[in-house]
Amino acid sequence: MSRPDTVSTEEHSHTGQYVAEQIEAVFTDIGINKVIACCTDNAANMKKAWDLLREKYADKPISFYGCAAHTLNLFVNDITKLNTTDILINSAKAIIKVIKSKSVLTSAFFYLQREKQEPRKCVLKLPVATRWASTDLIEKRNKTNILDDDIFWKRIESFLKILQPLKKWITVLESDECRINEVTEALIEIEKVFEKELPLSDLSSSEQDKILEAVQARRKMCLKPIHFFANILDPKLKGKHLSAGEIVQGLQYIHSLARHLSNVDENKVLENLADFRSNSGFWEMQFVQDSAIHPNISPVTFWKGICTEFPLRFVAEAVLTMPATSAATEKSFSSYGNIHTKKRNRLSVKRAGMLTYVNINLKLFSATANKIKIVTNNDKSLNFFGYKANDELPGDSTDTSGSTVTLGLEEKTMATNQSEPGFSGWYSPRCVDQSSGSKDSELYEEMDAVLYASDELEDEDDVDKDKDID
Repeated sequence: MSRPDTVSTEEHSHTGQYVAEQIEAVFTDIGINKVIACCTDNAANMKKAWDLLREKYADKPISFYGCAAHTLNLFVNDITKLNTTDILINSAKAIIKVIKSKSVLTSAFFYLQREKQEPRKCVLKLPVATRWASTDLIEKRNKTNILDDDIFWKRIESFLKILQPLKKWITVLESDECRINEVTEALIEIEKVFEKELPLSDLSSSEQDKILEAVQARRKMCLKPIHFFANILDPKLKGKHLSAGEIVQGLQYIHSLARHLSNVDENKVLENLADFRSNSGFWEMQFVQDSAIHPNISPVTFWKGICTEFPLRFVAEAVLTMPATSAATEKSFSSYGNIHTKKRNRLSVKRAGMLTYVNINLKLFSATANKIKIVTNNDKSLNFFGYKANDELPGDSTDTSGSTVTLGLEEKTMATNQSEPGFSGWYSPRCVDQSSGSKDSELYEEMDAVLYASDELEDEDDVDKDKDID
């Protein structure tokens, strides 16, 4: 179960020292001997916190590493800082702004997509505010000329080929699956694509050299021994693309971690590792090798399901379940922002945190989580999770293998806004598992308790329900 803790920093600045203290508090709560790694973003204060914690826990093989997706985003910024790409981006932004500013052009844009039967609607989006120069530098009379410029579109096509592997791997690594073993593969593939596409682009030789230098700089910044370890113990990869030095770092980390874990024999782990890497003993059996390369068997499943009797399994499982990115934390920020809104700004930190906890875990553990629509402040006839009172969640009526989950809602009479279209009362969502012996019963009971505890907190906060309807 995911437990996103909400911390009110109050008057504290987010210095490296303060961040280190907060991370250490989490370590203490978990148990320092259970901590294998810590993943954060790549901000300077985070790196300072790493240094402080490394010094304090020098006797522990705790790996501190940055978010791989954040590293790739920083790499994109390295590319966009170049003069050629900066001009290209400004031209593209000018086109997007003109189309988005005119409803006729926007409608025509979508009509052309429908006419061509595009499988997926393309939505024009402007990047967030960055250092990129303003599109006001381009004269209005030149904006229409851009569309007729064949050189511009060829440069756009070339630029997209360069960015394609970055987009691909940011999306892959940000997923909820554990992919720390693939971080090295991502950077290797990106470097290969750049070596092929950069000479074909309109970038100058010096700009091409800067990009290749940035590849190496970001690789050094991103990769740690734990990434080499995970790549080596991926049965599909086995470190085949790593350098000799990287393999040594990965093997050293395996050894240090085996000594740290209390439930494994260090010598047995080394024996297993030698057999695994040389495809001898148990690992030379055909069914084991077939399982190792099976596309539907993940590295974690391979070690847990096939290699259950070997001590190396516990070391592999400990690291292969580590996240490649801190995207889960960023997603929790988004969930928190959707709960603590401008119109719902009187929530206490504790209550908003509890609602975020329910929101995230409902999506993770509910059998019908992918069918739940989250709505905020739009349709007041719907509760927080997107359903009306006592609505049954959509599902296959013929499927009796799983439990049926219903959001049962208690309606509280409101004295105001009864005439508002679609409004039907103040809802307090409750999750109820209607099947007996369900594996998730404890989860729903805990969520139920959190939701009703939040109602009590709301009363304690003296929220004026007549004004804060949503």
